[in-house]
Amino acid sequence: MSLTFKQSLTPYEGNSTAVRGTKIGELKVKGNFVYTSNRNDKKFSPNDSISQYTISSDGSFSWTATTSSYGTYPRTFDINKAGDFVAIGDQTTANVAIVPRDPETGKLGDRVADLRIGATGIPENEDGISAVVWAE
Repeated sequence: MSLTFKQSLTPYEGNSTAVRGTKIGELKVKGNFVYTSNRNDKKFSPNDSISQYTISSDGSFSWTATTSSYGTYPRTFDINKAGDFVAIGDQTTANVAIVPRDPETGKLGDRVADLRIGATGIPENEDGISAVVWAE
């Protein structure tokens, strides 16, 4: 197996530059869509974001949407088996946000549930939530 560089993208529409200090927390693929959690971008101030890309038949990605993570430092997220919900674990705000996902378009909707897990953390520390998974 080998890897070949194909393209470079930022998490935002028009390939605009991410703010200084932004980090990709996690990457997931579901169907023809790729998602990234964007830590410390404050795109939905004070909240950070999740970006969606569409995978074309030639394997290239195109930016599709950026939505709120409903907290800060989204370290982890998981898409359920049916592909119709996403659990987003925001590390520093110590919350898990549940958002609907359209399996056809891959688009994420508005938060339908939110749960605080433990105490809030401190940005750039290793405290708060580190993983969420669907137990199906």
